[in-house]
Amino acid sequence: MGTEVLEMDYDQNLMPILKEVFGEVRMERLGDRLQIFTDQPHGVFEGFLKEHKLQNVSIRNANMEDVFLKLTGRGLREA
Repeated sequence: MGTEVLEMDYDQNLMPILKEVFGEVRMERLGDRLQIFTDQPHGVFEGFLKEHKLQNVSIRNANMEDVFLKLTGRGLREA
């Protein structure tokens, strides 16, 4: 489970770039949003965003709901 999460608008055209840059990280699509989880060193997402100017993006720490999703495969509202 990653300690940081990059949330952004889902863009199919960006998927090959994300997979090339981040490799084997966990990515989850939630509607029109994409969440990317990483254990890589702090700042890896910032470096990516400096190179790729994207709109509607946020970086946050993984939270308890993220842990729950990883362990159960279900959202808190589904439990």
